[in-house]
Amino acid sequence: MTLWFITTLQVDKEGTIIDSRCVGYKETMQEAQYIVGNNTHDIYENSYNWVVLEPFGPGVYPHASSEIWYQWSVPDRGYMLSAKPKFFERTVNFGIG
Repeated sequence: MTLWFITTLQVDKEGTIIDSRCVGYKETMQEAQYIVGNNTHDIYENSYNWVVLEPFGPGVYPHASSEIWYQWSVPDRGYMLSAKPKFFERTVNFGIG
């Protein structure tokens, strides 16, 4: 069974992760996208400017088969779908290290 992990990241302008936390997981991509799109349970917390959704299956040292990225939009007061930031091009498995 694959679960979709929701990880919030506070990232500075240079691309350094200041803080991150896996806030939860859902059984489907659509459920995870709903959480992010609606900022359910205030996952933004006035600091987490990026979110990544990653599907993980069971196992030891699992590898996310894909990523869906969102960036906080101040004018829209919500997360907007985004490309993976260039400063994370060589980083994977944010939800499960």
